[in-house]
Amino acid sequence: VIGYGALMGFLRNYEVVGPFISASNDAFNRLKPGFEAPVCIVAALGRDPATPARNRTVLAGLVREIDNPRATRFELRSPNPYTNTYLAVAASILAMLDGIRWAVESDTEPAALLAELSKKPGEPGAYLERDRAYRAEDNVFDNYTQEERDRLFGVPPATVWENMRNLETCADRLAVLTAGGTLTPRVIDAFRDSATERWKRELLVRIVPEDLEIIRSWQPHDLTSVRALDLHRHIDALRHELADDQDGNPSLCTQLSTALAENRLAEASRLQIVVADRMEQLRRLVEEERRLVF
Repeated sequence: VIGYGALMGFLRNYEVVGPFISASNDAFNRLKPGFEAPVCIVAALGRDPATPARNRTVLAGLVREIDNPRATRFELRSPNPYTNTYLAVAASILAMLDGIRWAVESDTEPAALLAELSKKPGEPGAYLERDRAYRAEDNVFDNYTQEERDRLFGVPPATVWENMRNLETCADRLAVLTAGGTLTPRVIDAFRDSATERWKRELLVRIVPEDLEIIRSWQPHDLTSVRALDLHRHIDALRHELADDQDGNPSLCTQLSTALAENRLAEASRLQIVVADRMEQLRRLVEEERRLVF
């Protein structure tokens, strides 16, 4: 009961735990499909008691050894070098306590807890949300499309700002963190404001300047094939969209920098996603052009 309750509490409340774990741009750089870092609020327990979980694409996995029951534990896979261990552990424990308290006070049997943890979207849950799934034993990147992941496990935040917004918008879950006075509203607000300022500073001082350096450093190779000329057109169009300011039509990088400077954070968050997408396209095209040279 304690184990199932703890995992259910953690998964149900992760929207307000996640900000204390992934609070930097670099943290979000690894939370992308293909890196086996978790982007979905989902857990793996193993297909059956005799088959331990080996799924590294989930947020939380049950780690155990058949011959050593005392080694059984949950592994949280989202922390990164910038995670504040003390705050992350405190938020995680508070979330788990909420689930443990519900499991104990509701007097729910372990089999019923496992059934709810394993439910499909649309199936009602006494504690977990009706429209979400919380358990997946398959690789969530290889076996689900992006649309399926969003539908089954919820849409994850794409930027630091989106993550920090959960500390303002998820009032019912935030009450779980402030229960007992361990994490006070003052501490939570200070952390959110600090992380948001660091996000803004990293974009203005490091990320946008680095992107501009990449954009400006590209020089077309002397290639005359149809594919090479097509690549050059696409690369040049991306470079202009990203960095070429025209009268009344600022580039994407300038729009992002201006939004940050003017504290229009929702717009800055949206533009960060757009700029990152265009930069990824640019890198792919430049790499393809380099392959043509050889």
